[in-house]
Amino acid sequence: MAVPDFAKIVEILTDKKALLPTPEGLQKRFQPVVDIPTHEKTEYFWVMRAKTLPPGIRWVSAEFQPGPKADSWIFVQLEMGLGPWDRDSQSAAFESLESQIRKRLGMASHRGNYDQARQRYWRVRRGLELMLGQGLLRNSVTAEDEQQVVLSLHIPQGDPD
Repeated sequence: MAVPDFAKIVEILTDKKALLPTPEGLQKRFQPVVDIPTHEKTEYFWVMRAKTLPPGIRWVSAEFQPGPKADSWIFVQLEMGLGPWDRDSQSAAFESLESQIRKRLGMASHRGNYDQARQRYWRVRRGLELMLGQGLLRNSVTAEDEQQVVLSLHIPQGDPD
């Protein structure tokens, strides 16, 4: 099982002091793990997707929306699919990531166990949430449901920030 550097990924995603990333800032922060170039940019959205992936990372997608000032962008989400592994290896990866995230952020604020997936959520700081999921989950690049481990850093819906 090819495994990416979970410790580095968790460190980047759980950094409470980092500002919400700009497109350029996100690329710089993730450079040690994966290159995330621009996939599509319009006046309405900026989508970044990794094309050359290290072993153990299946896909990476980041989204931004226009900010209030000209040429400014607001972070919406970053999602990363990990694998492909068999179910036992997925479970081991999920548990390793959960343990590392718990060391940095404490216990998950809420949990979800569903028929085909389990999910854990942590508040990184006000206005920013991290989700760790394992099972049949959506691949943000292909829009297909796949067996995988997913990390999602996002602004929670309904959050005033």
